[in-house]
Amino acid sequence: MALSNAERSKRYRERLKKKAAAGDAHASKMVEKNKNAQLFRNAKSYAKNHATMEEVTIFRKILDEREKKLKK
Repeated sequence: MALSNAERSKRYRERLKKKAAAGDAHASKMVEKNKNAQLFRNAKSYAKNHATMEEVTIFRKILDEREKKLKK
């Protein structure tokens, strides 16, 4: 039985999470990296497809403040 790409990815993520729970440092790092990437994709999608102009203005202010902090 051939697995689809989505099913293979799902099984890989499950194995990775089990390794991270068992204490594997590399697996923990990968799980955290994937979590951050997913958060970014969700935020980007929301801002692009669903946010109102008021929300976009708020996002812009937050990003401007963060940029100022990072330049210091």
